[in-house]
Order: sequence, then C-alpha cells, then structure tokens
Amino acid sequence: GNTGEIASGDINWLANANLRAGFAQDTWLWYLSGGVSAGEIDAKLCDPTGTACIIDPDVMHVGWNIGAGLEKAVTQNLILGLEYRYTDLGSENHEGTNNFGGNVAARVHKVDADIHAVMARLSWKF
Repeated sequence: GNTGEIASGDINWLANANLRAGFAQDTWLWYLSGGVSAGEIDAKLCDPTGTACIIDPDVMHVGWNIGAGLEKAVTQNLILGLEYRYTDLGSENHEGTNNFGGNVAARVHKVDADIHAVMARLSWKF
C-alpha cells in the first residue's frame, strides 16, 4: 500500500475442524493437531489522518491450522489442558468505495490473516 496508510481488521467469527494424534503416558496426553479453518473478516484501510477510510465487511477467508498441546488428568473426571494453535486464513481481496479521491470508484486491498493463539482448557468427564 501507499506510505502512511493505516490498516486494521476484525475477525467476526472463526471455526476450526481438526484432527488430533498424540501419545498418552500415565495421566498425561501430548498431541499434535491440524485441520481446516474458516473465518469472516472486516477490514478497514484509512489515509494517514484516519478520516478517509475504505471499509469492507464480512469477507470469508478459508485456510488451515496446526497446533500442539498437552492434557493432564487431575482426577478420574477432571482434565486440564493447554494448547498452542497457529491459524493461516490465507489472503483474500477486500474491496470498498474509494474515499481517497481520484477517478477510481472502488479500491481493492489484499488482507492476509494469521492468528497465534494459546488456549487453556478445563474438561469434566461424565
């Protein structure tokens, strides 16, 4: 993009479909996971003053994720877990009305979305 442009984005929702494979030892489970991810992103690109902006809401991105984690059975029913997951939602073109001036009615910008997440989990077995 041009020098001084300010870009931001919000993820409206994110869904993952994963497979897990791991190794259990005593009350511990170590695992790797991976799968398909999808999310809806709102993107905003503004001029350096922040007054003229192109807003393109609700663009679907589809990508992949990979992660690793561990779980500990504290009791027969209580399980604690910790997982790291990297998600790449790929690059998609976002288009909005050109508020920057000039003779172009619309402006397209590419949004590349990556997410690093650490998740703690508390599970109860019935």
